[in-house]
Order: sequence, then structure tokens, then C-alpha cells
Amino acid sequence: MTFLTHRLRLLISTVVIVACGCALFLGGTRGMAASGATVSITVQTMDSCKQALDGAGYSLSGGSLAAPITATSTGTGKGSVALGTCPLQKGNCATFHIGCLTLDGLPVPGVYTMHVVTTPPGNVANPEGYAACQGGSACQKEEATITVAADGSVQATVTNVYPDGFVLTTPVGGSFAGTAADPIVFHLFGLAAPGSNGAAQCDADGDADDHSTGTPSSHCGYPEAQEATPCQPYPWSCAFDTGTTTTTGSGGSTTSGSSTTTTTSNSTTSTATATGGVTTTTSSTTTSTSSAGTTAGGGVTTTSTSTTTSSSAAACVSQATITWPWRATGSDSRTKHVRTVLAGPLSATLSASGATSMQISIQDASGNTMVSRSATHGSVTVSVRSLPANASVYVVESVSFANTAAKSSYTLVVTHC
Repeated sequence: MTFLTHRLRLLISTVVIVACGCALFLGGTRGMAASGATVSITVQTMDSCKQALDGAGYSLSGGSLAAPITATSTGTGKGSVALGTCPLQKGNCATFHIGCLTLDGLPVPGVYTMHVVTTPPGNVANPEGYAACQGGSACQKEEATITVAADGSVQATVTNVYPDGFVLTTPVGGSFAGTAADPIVFHLFGLAAPGSNGAAQCDADGDADDHSTGTPSSHCGYPEAQEATPCQPYPWSCAFDTGTTTTTGSGGSTTSGSSTTTTTSNSTTSTATATGGVTTTTSSTTTSTSSAGTTAGGGVTTTSTSTTTSSSAAACVSQATITWPWRATGSDSRTKHVRTVLAGPLSATLSASGATSMQISIQDASGNTMVSRSATHGSVTVSVRSLPANASVYVVESVSFANTAAKSSYTLVVTHC
């Protein structure tokens, strides 16, 4: 397979002319400093170690862009990039093309941020697919900061927040050039049902931080006091919305004693925004004191403080729910056009009993993927936090069943304003 088949080129305010499988890009080139100049950046997606993965999508914003843009690669390829310590610090899209995605036409100069909005599909080793970050199934977020200088040079780093709040910025002590030889590298954690395939759980209670596919890291545990986070089913799930949610926290050590007294205080503040949305800030402080320990008073006091800030679109006055029941043999895929009446959120859920793989996405009127998720069984939901009134979107789904001899039932449910 040629290099171009593994690269998706996205032009911003430039022109693409395609003929006979060849593409001519009319736009700026790397290094130009003249007015209207643009540069390209290359991204490579890997698992939690060193295996590159096709099928990821990204959202990029900042600089002089009027709105965030998304780009999604295709394919299901995977392969080890190079030898080295996990997670691999540097990638290679010059001679190894799996997991590579190129975005063209970034205006010069500018500072941009980018995060994952579509995760690669599941496979035998990772049946529930991948998280949108690294360090455990309940990792919080992963984001690249990309600085494009006036001369067209690029410096980028990727910051990952682990489940327990530990922060790792890569490459350690350096930066990515965003070129094919030095792509910006994102690491995504593989997911599986708690305890499946013999994988060890993080804290053995079967919740969000226990969907592991390997040996849990020392930072795999998401604070129990924060498990009611607005982002469900995982802390990183909000990365798939067009809105933003930021979660930060710090936790103390666990200490044993003959008796323990725990006091938790919470405060929540909601503020209406000018656009009719609501910003909610929740602070939680937990103090735990044991009667036996090593402090001067004979006890151990542990304090854990967490703050969660979320922004949500205004709820619409009324919502409509549309259900499409279908039956299929083997596999099936469909696209449904949906037009909103009022401004507000839209969600779509694909449910299929006996499925071996499911994929669902929401695309805008131009066919750009806004959000996409996959699963191996049960149901999978995608949502867009805020759409304008009279918006036209497409819900695209595909499903495969283990039973190829008889028809299997599945449903698509869309709720919108």
C-alpha cells in the first residue's frame, strides 16, 4: 500500500484538485513567512506502547481559524513503529506510514491545540477499542499544543493527564517538529471489559478505571470521589463533544488504622452564560483521619481536593426522539439525515444484541466527522453538545453480527431539539 493511502490531507482555505488519483495542493508551503503562508503538520497515533494505529480522528483549533476543524483517517492497520521504551517518545511517518495523518494549510503564525475525537476500532486484543488518552482506561485527557512560528517552523508537545491526575508531557525534554520524519505522537490506551482476557483490573471494583488490557500502571486509579464526573462513561468521554470539560484533582496516600473518620464537603456553583448555556463548578474536599498512624497526634490525616468545571449548552424547550428498528444478516450500514428544529444538543445511540463490532458517527452537512465512536457489543452513544437551530447533520452507522445465517435486530435512536 502506498504512502498516500495512509494519509488524509485536509486543506484550510486552500484548493484541492483531484484527478486520476493524483492531488494538486494550492496553498502555502512549510517555511514561508509571507502573508497568507501556511504549513502542514503530521500526526501519528499509537497504542500505549509503540504500535501505530489507523482509524483515529482529530480536532484542531486556535490560530486564526474561525472554528475547530476535524480530520479522520481510514483503515484498521496496526504495526510496531520502532524499538524503545514504552510509551515510544518519537514516531516515524517517513518510512513507516501506519497511523499517520497529515493536516495541510495551517495559517502562519499561530498557536493551535489538537485532541482525539475518533478512536481506532477495537480488535481481538482491545475489544472495546481505545481511550482518547494514555495511562489507563479512566485517563482524563490528552492534548497537543502546536506553535507555528512566523518562519513556518513548528514546535509541538503532547500533554497527557493520567487517571490519578499525574501529568506527562512528551517528548520529554524536547518537542515534535510535526514533519513526516518527526510527527506529533498521540498514545491511546487499549480497552477491554473488566477482567476479560485475563487482564488485571486497576482497583478491582469493575468501574471506569478497570477496563484494562494489560498490567495496570501505578497511575491507573481514578479518584473514587470524582466518579460522578459529568463525563460518562469515562473521564475522557467529553473529548468527543464539541463543548469542553476540564477535570483536575490531587489525591493523598492511603493509610490503614484501627478506625477511620471521613468528612466530605461539596460546593457547586452554576453560572448562566450570555449564550444561554450554563457553566458549573463543583469543588469536593475529603478529609480522612485514622486513630492509629504516624502523625504527632497518633493519627493520619489525608486530604483530597478536586475541582470540576464543565460548560454545557442551554437545554432546548423540547426534544424529539426518533427510533429506527432494523434487521440484518451478517453486517449492515446506514446513513440517516437529521435536521434540528431548535438550538441545543443532539445524541445518537446504536444498540445491537449479538454484534461483534459497531461504529457510529455524526457528520455535518459537508460530510466532516464531528464525533465518532466504536464498540464490540451492547450499545454505543455519540453526542454533540450544541447545534444551531435548523442544523443539518447525518448519523452514519455500521454493525456486524456473529450470526451470519439469520437476521439480527438492532436499533438507532436519535434525540435532538
